[in-house]
Amino acid sequence: MDTGPGEAMVERKYVPILKGKMGELNALGRMGPDELAGARPLVEVIGGPTADEKPREEVIAAAVKRIANAWPAGRPPLALDAADLEPEEADSDEAHPGQDAPAVRRIIDHLQQGGVSAAPVVRLADPPENFEALRESCSRDGHGALIRVTPNDLDDSVLPLDRLIEARVQDLGINSPALVDVVLDFGAVGDENAVAIASRLGRFLVSDLTRQPWRTVAVAAGAFPSDLSGVQANTFGVLARLDKALWQNLNRLDVGRPLDFADYAVAHPLLPVGGAFAAPPQLRYTVDDAWLVMKGRRQDRRGHAQFFDICRALVEREGAAFRPDLSWGDDYIWAAAQSVDSPVARPGNATTWRSIATSHHLAWVVRSLRERDEP
Repeated sequence: MDTGPGEAMVERKYVPILKGKMGELNALGRMGPDELAGARPLVEVIGGPTADEKPREEVIAAAVKRIANAWPAGRPPLALDAADLEPEEADSDEAHPGQDAPAVRRIIDHLQQGGVSAAPVVRLADPPENFEALRESCSRDGHGALIRVTPNDLDDSVLPLDRLIEARVQDLGINSPALVDVVLDFGAVGDENAVAIASRLGRFLVSDLTRQPWRTVAVAAGAFPSDLSGVQANTFGVLARLDKALWQNLNRLDVGRPLDFADYAVAHPLLPVGGAFAAPPQLRYTVDDAWLVMKGRRQDRRGHAQFFDICRALVEREGAAFRPDLSWGDDYIWAAAQSVDSPVARPGNATTWRSIATSHHLAWVVRSLRERDEP
């Protein structure tokens, strides 16, 4: 971002949109001071495959415990999106008295009692009663709210986007735009054509979004594939960071303020549907405009120990560019690369590998925004 004489460059914020699962939450918990200063995570609270079979209070209590363990008291506010925990519209009449407040309000209330700061994520199409229920917590906590906008939100309205957002902010009882973060979320962008379509639409939406002095405005998308079936075992796959390309296209617009960057880290925006299967050892490693991906074989006799080979291959490939001190995840990769012949070293499991990849990605993007003004 160019600055004029005597004008300081405004550092962009990074908004990682992370699933509230243990792999991503472990990475959040291990964020260092630099990442904490340069990022404001948005956590999607996930109920899990058996959530519909459990009492809602039990699901919410489990989510609160996971988040509190990963984000201790004293840290800056998290943005929490608990739409996954809301009942289907057809089931809304089955809510129990006293338990009909939106899940995000109840999670924030429980976290606040333990000293953990959080702000709600809301959508333009959320029901009016959700905004009414969140007014009290927004007023009490003073952390504001994050408005998450998708192109689909505009289908049923003739109002400009900035007017729609302003109306929802008023519904929340927030009287200052400096307490409002906005994320324009394009979801999955799986190829160059999707990036081109989102870029064309984004030119109009970003102009609308930046008419008001919101605290932050970020452009979000997710380009990581839903699985690694397209990557051959024991070979580095190079996957383009198309979400970064979309942000670059829209960042060229002259809107008078910095556009922050948001993505889904090293995951697809949508959770996979169907039964889970054991993933082979794998590593997802963010570099400048791509992810380097390597996986082992499911039937290999070394099993999870293949992860050591993968880490050594990555360290050798990156050479002097590899920095063990960048993040907890990078330090883990470095140690694993030295453990190929160790009879006692533990390679971890799928949760460990996701934590490592997410930890590196968070640190990479924050550092890149700070040093190069791009993610």
